[in-house]
Amino acid sequence: MGQQYDELNLTASDYTLYLNLLPKHVSEFEEMYAQQLGQEQPQHPRGLLFKRYIEAKLKIQGANIARIDLVFDNAKMINLLEARGNAIKTEKYSAI
Repeated sequence: MGQQYDELNLTASDYTLYLNLLPKHVSEFEEMYAQQLGQEQPQHPRGLLFKRYIEAKLKIQGANIARIDLVFDNAKMINLLEARGNAIKTEKYSAI
């Protein structure tokens, strides 16, 4: 059932990308954000600007990005989700 279930169901992990930003990208974003702060009122919140920055860096010709969720320092959660996925894949439901 495990393989058939996996083939018939779409999960978030099927299209999830994990991104580690390089220091140069962080600096580039910080400079862009500092320019926004130089205005009397920033046009957009920092989180929205960061999402747009990441989307611009990831955009591939012809591909659309449906959603970006920002999460930080969540290694424990990622490990738990991977363990859950492995338990489902190997049909060890008692481990979930």
